[in-house]
Amino acid sequence: MTCVTRSGLAWGALVLGLLVGSACSDGGGGAPTPSPTPTPVVNTKPHFTSANAVSVPENSTAVFYTATGADPEGDPVSFRVTGGDDAAFFQITPSGQLSFKNPVDFEVPSDKDKDNKYIVELTINDPAGLGEGLILTVTVTDVTTGPYHVRRVATGLTQPVYATGVTDGSGRMLVVQKTGQIRVVDPASGAIAATPFLDVSSQVTTDGQRGLLGLALAPDFATSGLAYVFLTNMSGDIEIRRYATPAADRSRLDPSTAMLVLRIPHSGSNRNYGGWIGFSPNDGYLYIATGDADDCGTGVTTLSVARRCNAQGGSPLLGKVLRLDPTKDDFPADPDQNYGLTPTNRTLAILSGFRNPYRASFDRAYPRNFWVSDIGQSLQEEVNFVQIKNTYVGNTYHQDEQFDWPYLEGDIVHVNDTSYMRGAGYNRFTWNHGTGDYNANAIVGGYVYRGPAESLQGIYIAGDYSSGRVFGIKNDGVSPGLRLTQAFRPDIGTIDHISSFGEDQKGNLYIVDYDGELFVVVAD
Repeated sequence: MTCVTRSGLAWGALVLGLLVGSACSDGGGGAPTPSPTPTPVVNTKPHFTSANAVSVPENSTAVFYTATGADPEGDPVSFRVTGGDDAAFFQITPSGQLSFKNPVDFEVPSDKDKDNKYIVELTINDPAGLGEGLILTVTVTDVTTGPYHVRRVATGLTQPVYATGVTDGSGRMLVVQKTGQIRVVDPASGAIAATPFLDVSSQVTTDGQRGLLGLALAPDFATSGLAYVFLTNMSGDIEIRRYATPAADRSRLDPSTAMLVLRIPHSGSNRNYGGWIGFSPNDGYLYIATGDADDCGTGVTTLSVARRCNAQGGSPLLGKVLRLDPTKDDFPADPDQNYGLTPTNRTLAILSGFRNPYRASFDRAYPRNFWVSDIGQSLQEEVNFVQIKNTYVGNTYHQDEQFDWPYLEGDIVHVNDTSYMRGAGYNRFTWNHGTGDYNANAIVGGYVYRGPAESLQGIYIAGDYSSGRVFGIKNDGVSPGLRLTQAFRPDIGTIDHISSFGEDQKGNLYIVDYDGELFVVVAD
């Protein structure tokens, strides 16, 4: 093609031709060079660079974790809460700052598994919406500093199994030793008096769960000097005995004053004795908790067999809570029975269906409220709450509550019979056997706290012999169980084998450890 230029051609047309890429040749021909095709950009999802686990102290709403991530293209990223069993408890900013919406309590876990491990899923996204998830485990830890602490009072005790305060204003504590002595402890100094309050070590057998197991001072001890003990005699039977102090010396019981109140045959087994004895602040009568002598358990699958077990109809006195008047003798011809039946019951037993009710207590603020722990066999531990009746049925007060062993172990059915109806009229709190922070393997009942530490007021305290864990119960029908093990960690020593709790005259709570230590909860 020949390119012709005319003198009158407008410069604008010439420029336009250049812009649109017109080509002129001298006839030699040729093709234009094509522009290269751009390489497509691939968007790769961002990924997390922060950890998948974090710990945070209880009661915190501050930021405790900052999510971080990287985007391969260098694009900005943002973060969201998108799932997890416990997602509802969390909030996160787009830049990744994670916090609890509201304070969470270590003692009352709210997470799905109730183990203080909260599971939340976080997601990281780029502007195009690509992203990935991260399952984050948030472990809530206990804050042990607070309005109370636990102080070690004394060491050097021998197999202590119970403690109670002397009701004479002295502040002294009496510690029962399974070996047959009751020692006097000064909580202020930790000194253990050289002379025992009582020594019957030559009169008790201590194999298995036998020994000197319980003590109750008479309500008028300050004037009468009378005290009652629960022990196993040389034949392995249960004996409830009364002793008296010399009139001029309330610091010791005189062994020569021993009087048998009640003997209960129990020689077939050295297990499941129960062992608690105490006076009701409501009616003033003596209450006794007895075990079932280990006569039933594994293999009891039918109602007909279970009904013959000691805790049910097999024994009138074993696997029961008994109530009697120790100031009377309705059986003068029987040397094994020196007590009176109270007008509040037709027989000694008022509560039945226990396996091993080792510890029990009354609430000093609400004296009809009775708590009794029952050591389980292989599945669950339990604590039961019941109000002792004080209303008439016919011409007598009457109470006959059924606590279900061996039909049930805790809430787990033993008998293979759907016709069985569990007892009513009481509350049951249970712990599965295991090693978790809310498991128990040998429950030890305590007291409803009425001491000077305000934050513990009204909470029932119990523990586990096998691990030293401490639990709390708010008996409101709503609150879950409390985990108090960390809060009860002492200033010195170790709480690892809780054998009992105790109260002094002022309501201070004591913890008895079987390895020889005595502790007390002190208000800050």
